[in-house]
Amino acid sequence: MGATLQRLGIKRHFVETHLHLAATVAFVALTSGAWTDSGLLYLAGLLALAAISMAYGIRYRQFAFVAYGAVYPYVGISLRLTRHWRDTATFGYGVVSASAMVALMVYVARRFGRDA
Repeated sequence: MGATLQRLGIKRHFVETHLHLAATVAFVALTSGAWTDSGLLYLAGLLALAAISMAYGIRYRQFAFVAYGAVYPYVGISLRLTRHWRDTATFGYGVVSASAMVALMVYVARRFGRDA
C-alpha cells in the first residue's frame, strides 16, 4: 500500500509508517505462531523475515528494522526453547539471554544506527 501511494505521489511521507506497521504485524503474527505445536514452520518464517528486516535496516540505516530483526526472533526462539522448562531454568535463561540481547542492541545501535 505504501509503495503504491508513493508511486502515485499521494502521501509519500507515510511510506515509512506503512513499513513499520507491516513489519510489526508480520513479526507479531510469526512470533505468536512460534509458540504453537506447529511452531517450527512459523519460526522458519520468523527467521527469514528477520534476515530481510535486518538487511533493509542496515542498508538504509534504519535501526528500528535492525531491532525488529533481532528482538522478535529472540522472543520466538526463547518461546520455543522454554516451553517445557521449569520456572527456575526459564528465569535463569531469561536473565542471561536478555542481558546479552540488551548489550547486543546497544552495540548494534552504535554501529549501524542513524546519526542524530
